[in-house]
Amino acid sequence: MPWYDGITSKRRILTVFQGKSVTSSPIWSNVVPKAVKDFTDLFNNLKLNVGLALAKPTEQPEAGSFQFGGADIWVEALEQFTFPIAGRNVNLDFATEPFAQGITEKQVWDFGIKDQVKIQVRKAVILMRPNPQSDDFPRRVGNGVLGCWTVHEFIHAVGLTAHTHGAGDLYEANPALRSGKRDDPETDKLEVRGGDKVPPIKTLTGDTIKRIQTLWPKP
Repeated sequence: MPWYDGITSKRRILTVFQGKSVTSSPIWSNVVPKAVKDFTDLFNNLKLNVGLALAKPTEQPEAGSFQFGGADIWVEALEQFTFPIAGRNVNLDFATEPFAQGITEKQVWDFGIKDQVKIQVRKAVILMRPNPQSDDFPRRVGNGVLGCWTVHEFIHAVGLTAHTHGAGDLYEANPALRSGKRDDPETDKLEVRGGDKVPPIKTLTGDTIKRIQTLWPKP
């Protein structure tokens, strides 16, 4: 689903608002800013035509139906949260997505003129789990893996919905969590099809890249 023309043809930078559950968390207040940078560095290296930037703390997306102010993407880190955005109360809840590590929902608008229908994205919201736990040890998952999950959700937010089939990259449906050392969460990795492990995030597969290029063509 493409973003609206004013962004895809001109600005090409989506701003990310960190909600209170992010800024007040000793985990997510570090993870989200780094994920914004990692996403943008990756996309710059791949010469993809969209990036991210952190919004100001005062730039919470506006709630009204006909209001477009504030940041483009809103991130919270809770088990459940209702986002008042784009004329809706968007409720995201991990109780309905028990195997997900993040949930992204894009808010669309008909930008068509008269009888023309032109459905495009104008805002996106992301919910991350507040304290994901290791599968193997009684501790939380390391920040590196949390950042990879966040970048995955950012890829959803910039327009992609379905995962890349058989991806072999970060945007496949369920990269496998591989716990590292018991006392060192930062040795945790995600293993994608083909055996590659992240972090660090080095690249995306050709199919994922082509789908992003379709939504964000060269100006």
